[in-house]
Amino acid sequence: MPGGREASCRLDRWYCSAVDGEWVRVIGTSIPGPFSDHNGVSIRVAVPGRTVQVKSRRQLYPPPRYAVREYELMTTDFFQRASRTLEGVIATADTVTEQARATAIWWDAEKAGLRQRYSDAAKDARRKSTTGYRQRLKRLTARLATAIRETPGPGADPSQSVIQARRAVVDCKAKWQKMKRRSLFRSHAHHPARSQKKILPQSVDQVCR
Repeated sequence: MPGGREASCRLDRWYCSAVDGEWVRVIGTSIPGPFSDHNGVSIRVAVPGRTVQVKSRRQLYPPPRYAVREYELMTTDFFQRASRTLEGVIATADTVTEQARATAIWWDAEKAGLRQRYSDAAKDARRKSTTGYRQRLKRLTARLATAIRETPGPGADPSQSVIQARRAVVDCKAKWQKMKRRSLFRSHAHHPARSQKKILPQSVDQVCR
């Protein structure tokens, strides 16, 4: 400004060229902090030839059947520890306003950490269940081979150990297939808490790039 004075500058109008207009996907109003006397403009841009998709969040509830026990233990431990930790957080603040702010910050951090621990617990439980059946079947197959080698001859009747080993292999395979089938049905069943992918032309939350 003349004389070296400072002044605020506002862009009341803005334009986008026809060539770059295809890159603009969503235009919205940005509400700044309480000390501003005007709003802003938010523009979301993306490659024109790429489909806009909304990423679905990873499902946490209902917990998978193979991870129910882990979820229960983790939830119980979290709330037992949270009651003591929250008392310490409140004790560090002097006023009610500071206590509310400190509690909100603590809860946001703990909530994000709990979500990650839930996700990790489900992964570990799924890996253990799959690996457990595979290792169990491998051991039973080796036991069956050993029992067959110990059979007196080709024309002899199978011993009781061979019959039991074969039955154990069949039972293990059946249980493994049942677990896979149950997991498949659960992943394709409708649940109100499960988010669904939607393709939206406007008001997208996240763009896959």
